Amino acid sequence: MPAAPDHPTAPRADADRLASDAIRRACELACVIRDDGPDAALQAIQQMPADTIPLVMIMMAAMIPDDQPATTLLAWAVDGWPAHADRLDPALLPYATIRTGRGGRRKDEQACGSVAAYRRHKRRGEQPCDSCEATWKLNNQACYRQRADQRIPRERARKPRTRTGEPRPCAACDATVEKIVKGYCTLCYSRWLYYGRPAGGPPPKDQPRPARPPKAIPARCKKDLHDLTFGTVIILATGAWRCRACHNATRARWLFNSRHRSHQVIEMPEGHLACFTCSTPDAPAQQQGPRSARPAAAASPGDPPTPPADTPNFLLERLTA
Repeated sequence: MPAAPDHPTAPRADADRLASDAIRRACELACVIRDDGPDAALQAIQQMPADTIPLVMIMMAAMIPDDQPATTLLAWAVDGWPAHADRLDPALLPYATIRTGRGGRRKDEQACGSVAAYRRHKRRGEQPCDSCEATWKLNNQACYRQRADQRIPRERARKPRTRTGEPRPCAACDATVEKIVKGYCTLCYSRWLYYGRPAGGPPPKDQPRPARPPKAIPARCKKDLHDLTFGTVIILATGAWRCRACHNATRARWLFNSRHRSHQVIEMPEGHLACFTCSTPDAPAQQQGPRSARPAAAASPGDPPTPPADTPNFLLERLTA
């Protein structure tokens, strides 16, 4: 019995798939070179797989009509041809006229002030103009209202607010409250934590709280930029401390940003900010450095050294601890 003929369906399917992908890439490349110019087309080719580029070239060659002269095929990219240009060698056509289609706007492209123009700005990596920005915002608002009209309204029943627990008495002050933590109310629980969670519970409310010992101040600030001495530390009312140089630098930066909020501000190599909008050749607008970084006035040789007036006595103990 003769064997059945083989039907190579798999190779045929692979060839059809490759041809379909090559046609799609060739059409996209033709649109890119007309809309965005040769640079964008070169970038699109570089992003293609290496084994796909020869197939795309073959497909584009097959799509070009060979019965038309090169002047007709390149008419979209030039500003007219001289007389009898179709008789020249195709290699001489670039020298016969000036090409004006590189990255230029096509005749069928929509002008600024439309959604297509806004997308064209974004595709080319440009900043959209004011008319395109306004049109894009109006388009988004209209699309949102259209979706809101098409949305099916749903009625949601509001659940009544219920209490999860019943009021209970506090183990320390016998007050009946709803929120109980570890058997104590909120005030007694915070007092219990402050005294180190004693086993007998929190002490009475009228007992004065002992002052906590202050923490030792390190030799350098948290950013490891400045040495902490008697005059470079700010002591707050809560007992916390701050580096005076870092605090002044942060405040100067905040004031500069608030004054030049909508201006063109850049950061200088030394870390300061500069405003191009307010700067002039005679008076450049730059951020002032912190007070600790500015040169201090030299004292006379006969004047004795005076300690800082805002340094409390316990600061010395914290610095020497």
